[in-house]
Amino acid sequence: MIRRVCVICIVTLLAAGCALIRPPSTRRTELVFDTPCTVTVFGRNANRAIDAVFEEMRRIDRIMNAYDRSSVVSELNEAAGRAPVSVPEELFRVIETGLAFGEVTDGAFDISIGPLVALWDIGGESPRVPSATEIEDVLDLVNYRDVLLLDYQRQVLLKRAGMRIDLGGIAKGYGADRAAELLHEIGVESALLDFGGNIYAVGSKAQDRPWRIGIQDPFEPRGNYLGVLSIADTSVVTSGTYERYFEANGKRYHHILDPSTGYPVDNGLMSVTIIASSSMTADALATGVFVLGIVDGLALVEAFDGVEAILVDENRRLYLSSGVGERFVPSDDRFTVVDRVKTE
Repeated sequence: MIRRVCVICIVTLLAAGCALIRPPSTRRTELVFDTPCTVTVFGRNANRAIDAVFEEMRRIDRIMNAYDRSSVVSELNEAAGRAPVSVPEELFRVIETGLAFGEVTDGAFDISIGPLVALWDIGGESPRVPSATEIEDVLDLVNYRDVLLLDYQRQVLLKRAGMRIDLGGIAKGYGADRAAELLHEIGVESALLDFGGNIYAVGSKAQDRPWRIGIQDPFEPRGNYLGVLSIADTSVVTSGTYERYFEANGKRYHHILDPSTGYPVDNGLMSVTIIASSSMTADALATGVFVLGIVDGLALVEAFDGVEAILVDENRRLYLSSGVGERFVPSDDRFTVVDRVKTE
C-alpha cells in the first residue's frame, strides 16, 4: 500500500546552554502501512498509549491496504466493473475525501491511479519502464470520476473492469489523524508520530516549546536537512523525487506519477512539503501540489485556510506559501528563497 520511506528527518535542536525539564519519553517503531512507523510519547502511561496507537493503525491498514488481498480495498478493486461493494463508514469517508481532492486538484491527485502504480511497480520487486502502448491502455482506467459513491447504502462502485483504487496518498494521513485523536482521548499531551514521513506533532515538546522538524534536503542522503520547521498540534508531509525510484538506461524514474500522462512528473520540482492541522489534507496535497507544479500548486495552497507549503526545485530554490513565516528557518545557504511573485 504505502511504501514510501521517511522523507522528513526529525531533529532535536535546543539552544546552547538551555536546560529544559522534560517528562520521560517512550519510543517504539513497528512496521505498519508497509513502512516503519515510530511513535514517541512523553509522560505517564506511554506504553499503553503506544499500544493503542499501533493496534488502531493495524486495524486501519487491514481495511485500506491495496496490497493486502484480504483488505476491503482489495475486495473493492476485485469487484471493479461488476458490482458495488459495501464498505466501512471510515473507508467510505476516506474515499469521499480522496475524490474531493481529485476535484480541487483537477485530477492531479487521483485515488484511481492504482493501475498505473502497478504497471510501473516503482518501489516494488519488479520496477520497469512500460511501453507507450501499455501506458495508454492503463490511462483509460485512471479517472477518479469513475469511482461512484452510493451514500445512502454506503457502497462504492468502480465503473470499469480493471480499475483499481490506491489510497497510498491519503490513508496514512488518515491514520496519523486518527492516532493523534486517540492520543488526545487517552490524555496524552505531548507526542510525535512519524508514519513513514507523515509527521504529526501532538501538543508541544516541552514547556510550550514547539517541536522542531528538519526538512530533508532532496539532494543529499537522508538525515541532511535544508531547514527547520517549528510546529505544534500540526502535521507535516513531504513528497519528493528521492523517496522511491529506480534507474534504467541512465535515467532516474521516481514514484510520483502524473495521472494525465502516465509518466513520472517532470516539472522541475524535487520536493513538496505541506503543513496542515489535518495529516490527511497534508498527505493528499503533498502529491497534488507536486503534480500541479510551482505556480498552480502554490495557488491551490493559498486557497486553503491554515495550509502552508515549502517547495524545492531542481535549482535549489525554495518557494514558500504566504503563511509559512518565521516557523521555517533555512539552514543551508546553498538554497535560495524565491519571491513567489516571480513565479507568476
